Amino acid sequence: MNGDIPIAGDSAVSAILPDGEKMLGLKFLKHDIEMVHAASYDCDARLELMDAMGVSRGIVYPKSVERVRDAIGNLDAATQKRILQDNAAELYKIDV
Repeated sequence: MNGDIPIAGDSAVSAILPDGEKMLGLKFLKHDIEMVHAASYDCDARLELMDAMGVSRGIVYPKSVERVRDAIGNLDAATQKRILQDNAAELYKIDV
């Protein structure tokens, strides 16, 4: 969720636990999102983790662009740029 906008389902979408450890195998598929690291489903937590790791850009996959655009549309341009790679923003004609 980003505010009240769903950007994923309610099952876990990551094998990384809240403490940063990795879940082995496909166990995460049977867990709720609260069982995995918040950065896998919360935009603010993702940006915080990216900052902590020194990551300045991420990849946006084509199938998720529509959801991402809706989810970040109300954010300021600087934050949107941090979320989207410059080339993905240009390719999908997303004004940032």
